Amino acid sequence: MTTVLLLPAQVRLNLVAGERLLDALDERATPLLPLACRAMNCGICRLQLMEGAEAIQPATERELRLLRKLGAAANVRLGCQLVVDNGSAETEVVLTIDRPG
Repeated sequence: MTTVLLLPAQVRLNLVAGERLLDALDERATPLLPLACRAMNCGICRLQLMEGAEAIQPATERELRLLRKLGAAANVRLGCQLVVDNGSAETEVVLTIDRPG
């Protein structure tokens, strides 16, 4: 199990291997992540990956292309594409909602 801490809301979620962050957030009554397309078309759900990169699946080439197009930093991922990896060690992933200037 991987714990995901979403800042600045200080919300912790427990995700199992193969689970997408967006799906776990959908189960919450209060939305925490800005969303529009939900399918990697808009980039509004950008998150800064602060810790725990080893516990998530790497970005696909399509996600990386969009992030480059948006001028995102190297540690930015899309919340709609973030999936917990199947690593065996319990890890905490720390994410901050990216607010581009």
